[in-house]
Amino acid sequence: MNEPTIPKNFSLENFARIYTSHAFEIASHEISLNDFDNQVRERTSKELGISKELVLNLHHPFHWVFLMEGESPFEYTSSNKDILKIKAKRNYSSGEIENYSNQVLKKYGTHLQAKINLMN
Repeated sequence: MNEPTIPKNFSLENFARIYTSHAFEIASHEISLNDFDNQVRERTSKELGISKELVLNLHHPFHWVFLMEGESPFEYTSSNKDILKIKAKRNYSSGEIENYSNQVLKKYGTHLQAKINLMN
């Protein structure tokens, strides 16, 4: 599989903001993790004009923050291993959502930038 291409005007900060915004919007209602991934990838790629493969290549740190670290804003709502479902724990303000975007960049910005650099 070829690495996705990075557009010349690609902004990691803009990607993080848009990915996070879509993630919180989609997770406002219970949804399977698979459908969540697909919808966030589709909306983010469409809005930014980038490939879904590029979104897939960069999404892991967001899931680490949203689902696994500290006071994560999303939670698993089913224990069925065949169909994991998630949901935001509550409604979040736009400022809180932006803070989660910034948190991903602060913790994983170097990791994400290294992935981008390898694709260039």
